[in-house]
Amino acid sequence: MTGSINMDNLEIAKEVLRRKFIVGLLDNKRGSFARFDHYFKWKESPKYEKEFGCRKQLMDEKYVPKHPIRKDSDTWKLLLEQNRFDVHLYDFAKELFSQQSYIFGL
Repeated sequence: MTGSINMDNLEIAKEVLRRKFIVGLLDNKRGSFARFDHYFKWKESPKYEKEFGCRKQLMDEKYVPKHPIRKDSDTWKLLLEQNRFDVHLYDFAKELFSQQSYIFGL
């Protein structure tokens, strides 16, 4: 995409996310995998038990950023400004994650 992004673009992205995506969050891997299992019916697969070890390993891994940035630093503020629409969309995705929890009964 070229050109500037505005609030209209953000609202379109939110609507696409709401209508077309099952949201998973890195900071809630177990809840994310539970909803994926439910939606895609992975537990019905004959390979589920075999593949569960891989999933368990992914769920237990801890993410550690290679280059952590201190909140409220100049770098943090610059990144926040340059990615403000992404931040808004991520905040919406977190809300959507909660809403979808009710849909999936999780």
